[in-house]
Amino acid sequence: MISAVPVDFPDSALEAEVLDNLGRVEESLAATAHPDDELLTEASRHLIAAGGKRFRAMLVLLAAQFGDPKDPRVAAFEVYGWLGAVQDSLVRAIAR
Repeated sequence: MISAVPVDFPDSALEAEVLDNLGRVEESLAATAHPDDELLTEASRHLIAAGGKRFRAMLVLLAAQFGDPKDPRVAAFEVYGWLGAVQDSLVRAIAR
């Protein structure tokens, strides 16, 4: 779970909103990590547990301030980037 935004915001209300929405992104990632395939499930959960700053997600959430930052499609950008990491992990696992 994200507990801090990876940059300093001069506006504490905006920081709180971005932090709240990053939590929604984490929930969306967790919801996508339940496929029927054991290898995919394991790789997905490993990457989610690794966490990270979710910098890409934060940038999308900041851009979404011009629209609706609670739109579920915002999390899709992080899921898309995260899927690339899953693919890389799977390719490495298969190559072993």
